[in-house]
Amino acid sequence: NFNTGGNTSGSKATGAQKSNTTYSVTCTGLGGSDSDTKTVTVSAPLVMSGTLVPSANSCLISNGESSCPVDLSWSISNPEGATTAITASGMSDINLSGSSGVQSVAVPYSSRIFYLYNNAKSLVPSSPDGAGVTISSDCIPGSTWLNGTCQVIPPPAPSSYISVDPTSIVTGDPATLSWSCTNGSATSVTANPSAGASFNPGDGSASVSPAVTTDYTVVCTGDGGQSYDVVTLTVTTTDKKPIYREQ
Repeated sequence: NFNTGGNTSGSKATGAQKSNTTYSVTCTGLGGSDSDTKTVTVSAPLVMSGTLVPSANSCLISNGESSCPVDLSWSISNPEGATTAITASGMSDINLSGSSGVQSVAVPYSSRIFYLYNNAKSLVPSSPDGAGVTISSDCIPGSTWLNGTCQVIPPPAPSSYISVDPTSIVTGDPATLSWSCTNGSATSVTANPSAGASFNPGDGSASVSPAVTTDYTVVCTGDGGQSYDVVTLTVTTTDKKPIYREQ
């Protein structure tokens, strides 16, 4: 209630309002009286809030690159200051305009935490000490982080091995030919002279009995290239004299 002092008009400050309040005034004169009312509605104060949503929670870094891009969708309501920005440790602030948008950001190797700021307050989530949005990154498959960039790991070169046991036979006797490959597979096993010999490279061994001294070759092929190895089986007569192949 306010004391009007009998004045026919006037004004009065109400002070801070905490809830909806209705005010009324009644005027009385020789001709009677009349009343009027007005209600003051108190609304909740506007609170600044914002969102920052990544298009993906992780990304892959290409060969030769140090980061990968991810889009951040942002929005802000009831900003307290004139400048809105996306920021993170190790990068310059990205100033934003308007109340919403999409901004591409670079995610370095491992991870980066992004924040949406206005008036020096983080808005992710809607609190002054928001935790930010973490986006992780890794090198594309087949590559590794080396000297500041993701680098493709070259495939290892294949290694070939072939042996014969025994290394010398008397004509007509058998010997065992064995071969193997690492970082690849045997694509051919050949004899020189061939004498019609045929081998299945996948078997890894074969019994041989050449009529003359013979070279056996294995060829191994893999993602890292090709390699070969050669072994010689010496063939002799019963008196141990070598029988050489024709040149």
